[in-house]
Amino acid sequence: MTTKENIEAANAKLKRNIASVRRHPLVRDVSDERATGDGVWIYLKNGWVCSNSECNAISEDTLADAVECLKQVYFDPATVE
Repeated sequence: MTTKENIEAANAKLKRNIASVRRHPLVRDVSDERATGDGVWIYLKNGWVCSNSECNAISEDTLADAVECLKQVYFDPATVE
């Protein structure tokens, strides 16, 4: 179960590398497309929303920016499918 405490602990352990991001409990998938100029995409689990884009994916040019966005996601029950 995902609790506030689990998310806070995961955020505290979060490093700026793909493996660390993949282990985060709110992450469904990660796509590193920096080699083609499309940045880093982090796909969130159902119901979780990026505060910057208002959707369930994070897309940033750098991994550092993507990690910072991941730390600021929120749950929106209206988006649960």
